[in-house]
Amino acid sequence: MKLSCIVPVYNGEDYISECLASILEQKFSGFEVVVVDDGSTDGTLNILEKIKGIKVIKSKHVGRSTVRNVGMSAARADIVFFVEADAFYSPNFLSDCYRHFRDGSVGGVVGKLEVWNLSSVWTKCRAAELNARFSDYKPFTGWMYRKKLVEKAGGFDESLNHGEDVLVGKQIQDFGYRIVYEPRAVWKHREPDTLRKIYRRAFVHGRELVAYYRRAGYPYRAILMDAVVFGSLSASVFNQFFFLVFCAFVVGYLFAKRKYFLFIERKLWLHLAFYLVSLRLVFGLGRFRGFFF
Repeated sequence: MKLSCIVPVYNGEDYISECLASILEQKFSGFEVVVVDDGSTDGTLNILEKIKGIKVIKSKHVGRSTVRNVGMSAARADIVFFVEADAFYSPNFLSDCYRHFRDGSVGGVVGKLEVWNLSSVWTKCRAAELNARFSDYKPFTGWMYRKKLVEKAGGFDESLNHGEDVLVGKQIQDFGYRIVYEPRAVWKHREPDTLRKIYRRAFVHGRELVAYYRRAGYPYRAILMDAVVFGSLSASVFNQFFFLVFCAFVVGYLFAKRKYFLFIERKLWLHLAFYLVSLRLVFGLGRFRGFFF
């Protein structure tokens, strides 16, 4: 057994079949697929029971970090790949990533993330964001790892709802191993397609990352910027100077993200600008909520 693919899933009846099909049809041999159902209440288990070639583990609803650890405990291979249930993977994904482990200094590998559902202007903005980020990506976490290193790191921190994957990647790098980015290994993720869903995810992400900061260290520059932005936005009601400070932030932020506009149609530039700025503000509000409430 070369590789164990671990697939945590919770209420994934709308997409789990496509995800598993993309894994089971890989042009790679000698791998197993371990699916851990995190107490789904929809028809996910009924779907899993009909799919051949997978091992299914049933769990009560305990969260993704815990079920990843459950799946890793059941894995028989020395290399483990943590699959996202709401994504699908290019046909050579496993082979493109696995080959890097011939180098003993490599502890983990990550592929190129793209958007699965380009159904709305906002998912197109998300696609531009991802394409820009991955055009010169420097990996800090992975999805395929040497199992012994994840175990040495203590597995995924079950007290974290966000940032648990980043923490594992950081620990493996601290052990002296490299994480490699493989751009040919493409995986497409299902993204929120309305502003309401996008903002909800950004707010929760910002709020829950505070627990990760307590483990890995605080991004003081980003927190200071939050204070400046929200302070100037609030004070702008009383003084025009503070409104200009806020406008300077918006201009500076968009200038820093100028490369993103190369990856989207010109007619959508205003949408992208609104998407980037508003998402940053909602994320900052979530982080503020996590710190103080």
